[in-house]
Parts: sequence; structure tokens; C-alpha cells
Amino acid sequence: MVIWIPPSIHLPFGNHSMSVIDFIYRYFLPASGWLSILTALLFKRIKLFLFGLLCLQPIVVTLALSYLIFGILGLDAR
Repeated sequence: MVIWIPPSIHLPFGNHSMSVIDFIYRYFLPASGWLSILTALLFKRIKLFLFGLLCLQPIVVTLALSYLIFGILGLDAR
């Protein structure tokens, strides 16, 4: 997703289209402390989510592969 910034707004880069993530990291995250705190909490939750995903990964991969294989063969995976 790309946002367009009109040329009348003077920004420190020449190209007037950049991704939303670049815009957020460049202009919102350094300027506000509370948003940095929220980002830290979000990253903490992301770490917990990734840890849970790592624990559940064999089950998830097995289910995904079984649905894919049964779907290709035209069988019902349930």
C-alpha cells in the first residue's frame, strides 16, 4: 500500500510516494513517546504470538498440508 503526498508539502525526500510503514516509522514513531510505548507492547505481544506459533507449528503445518493434499485429491479432509 502506497500513499501519495502532494508536492506542496515539503518533505526531506524527493519522491512523493512512499509506503505507509515507512511513513509511520519516519514521522510518527520518533515524535511521540506514547506511540513508542504502544509499539513496544505490540512487539511484546508479537513475541508471545510468535512463541505460541512456534509451539503450535507442527500441528498447524500438518493440518495445512493435509487440507492441501486432500483438496488437491478432491477428498474431504474432515
